[in-house]
Amino acid sequence: PPAGGGGSRGGGGDTGGGGSNRIADAIKDIQKFFKSKDGTKVASEISSKAENGRIVETSVRSNISLMDNPADMQKISLDTSNTSVISEVTLDLPSNTLQELVDAFGASDDVDVTVTSKEAMPDQKTNSARKGLYLEGFDVFSIDMTIGENIIDTFSNPITLEFDVSSVDFEKSGLKMYYFDELRGTWERAGDGGVVKDGKLVVEVDHLTDFAIMRETNHQAPEVQDANTGGNGFYMDPALQWEMILDEANMVIQSGQSPENLQAFITHTSNTKDVSEQRFWMDTYTAPLAEGIEMQIQDLYSVNNFIVYGTSDTQNLGKGERAGVVSSYKQAYGKLPMTESEWRDAIAIAIGRWPNKVSLDAEEKGASIFEKIYNRVPNTENKHDNAAVTIMAYGLRNANRNLDTERATVKLFKDIFNYNPISTADWDIVRAISYSGATR
Repeated sequence: PPAGGGGSRGGGGDTGGGGSNRIADAIKDIQKFFKSKDGTKVASEISSKAENGRIVETSVRSNISLMDNPADMQKISLDTSNTSVISEVTLDLPSNTLQELVDAFGASDDVDVTVTSKEAMPDQKTNSARKGLYLEGFDVFSIDMTIGENIIDTFSNPITLEFDVSSVDFEKSGLKMYYFDELRGTWERAGDGGVVKDGKLVVEVDHLTDFAIMRETNHQAPEVQDANTGGNGFYMDPALQWEMILDEANMVIQSGQSPENLQAFITHTSNTKDVSEQRFWMDTYTAPLAEGIEMQIQDLYSVNNFIVYGTSDTQNLGKGERAGVVSSYKQAYGKLPMTESEWRDAIAIAIGRWPNKVSLDAEEKGASIFEKIYNRVPNTENKHDNAAVTIMAYGLRNANRNLDTERATVKLFKDIFNYNPISTADWDIVRAISYSGATR
């Protein structure tokens, strides 16, 4: 993924449409050997686990044979580009930390260090665990260390972690390192969260656990009027809301990848799992809507999960309305949402925000319908005209519906088009007339 978020990882089980089989591919091992100047030997084995042809986990296990007086820093690196938006993770073990281990346990037993890049667990993805922050890619990096039968998870002398964040599409200064506190069940900032330098987030830590990168923002969340909808809708500070939309987009994508992710998604949206509803909507709406569109079954599950369970911001919409959002998206773009950016636009449409991707065909059609309704060409400099065309082009929903207004608009629609609104496109026109503020 995103970029921004969890990507298309392996799927299976009941993921939103009736189930599929999970197939694990063979694990590939790569071995490397190194000897530093002080005589310390390091043997590393890199393993990658795949499911359904996608790499879902990669790790490096390094065996360090220490000397009595280690003088060199040992660096353990893992290429995580196949499992994460983070390109590489590096663990620096300074000589004083290694000496600390020798003093405590001697040099007779080797040190085993394992660094793993994997998807966050369901309980780590929840909004309460993240405290509303955006967990980059839903990627977690676990670091474990043992000496013989002893688990080493704290140090007197700190160690350094480096994360290559050069490919992350976000203001780098807003990226901070967090660790998962298992007792609290929440992500906590690791020290000062680290500093980004030359494309790498560098942080010193004194303990080992699960780490992740969070997007922090200084934006507050005041309620402000949405000028995009002609003053009829409300939303939070735009920058913060887009981060939340990206967060939700990735959770929708991930919900179709595995049963565990689906349950995390259901928990996140405060819903209860309903397999009968999943099957009903898949059979009667989602599958027929996807006919002729090339997509993976996991992507189809994600669409169905959005319709059945919604996102945090679309709970005010019913299942039928969310299905209408997906239909509006298809009409505008000729496909169903699958990627992070596509789901971002779909969710934006559902909550009345302008989508980022432009469909010239859809906007030209909206402008043509505008002329028929208002007997004039839309003025692109007029926010109400612009809103009307955009609502008809993309199907933007309004958070504050006025049913009386919509009923009156239905009568106007019939006067103009000589039939009652039936299709998704028809109801997009009704919403445009009702809420854009455009006039003849």
